Amino acid sequence: MINSKEFVEKIFKNAINGLKKESFSPVYKEEGIVKDIGDGIIEIEHLKDVGFYELLYLPKADIYALALKIDKGLIKAVVLGDYTKIEVKDEVIKTSKAASIAVGYEILGRIIDPLGNPLDNKEKIESSI
Repeated sequence: MINSKEFVEKIFKNAINGLKKESFSPVYKEEGIVKDIGDGIIEIEHLKDVGFYELLYLPKADIYALALKIDKGLIKAVVLGDYTKIEVKDEVIKTSKAASIAVGYEILGRIIDPLGNPLDNKEKIESSI
């Protein structure tokens, strides 16, 4: 028969071993909100440490924007898509990525948008470089 001390030790050992097997990684994302919208330009507030020409993601509209003017407490970004899908108070997420596209022979002769997505109804561009 197991005494109470051994029983408690066994429970804690099992719990600790279970935690060692699990991988915990905190999810951290910097968010802001859309303050104003006008002719493809959005004003964003409550988003800190944004760099010039950084891509910002608007998940509700599934659109990216490019940060162009950064003031204290306010960011102006040009929308890379249909800005009519965006509403005031929509969430904006900092991506920490600059705008870039794939390069290589696979892109020659293709029609793409500023993010490198194909607009010519052909398959997705997979670059080897």
